[in-house]
Amino acid sequence: MNPDTAIASKSKRAALYVRVSTTNRSTRNQAVFEQNPEVQELPLRQMAEQRGWAVTTVYSDRMSGSKADRPGLNALMRDARRALSTWSSYGDSTGSPAQLSSSFSP
Repeated sequence: MNPDTAIASKSKRAALYVRVSTTNRSTRNQAVFEQNPEVQELPLRQMAEQRGWAVTTVYSDRMSGSKADRPGLNALMRDARRALSTWSSYGDSTGSPAQLSSSFSP
């Protein structure tokens, strides 16, 4: 096996979730700015890079956090459940992944 491939296969992957409350411009201290999820995404990507994680997916919503039905968050949760379910079906010698996946619920 190529050493570069072995390192790449062991690198951790990350998904990001960003949300802004509205699609409107906001005023704070007489300064007008547009709420933009990319403002949150950049520092999260930088943190992932510093930790050696590969960002595979960015989930995003432009709506209030009080809304239960948020498409980006729903997709993140669906994908996380799928990943945990896959992980638990393969098992892990260091613990009980079946307990982890069964305790994971939205």
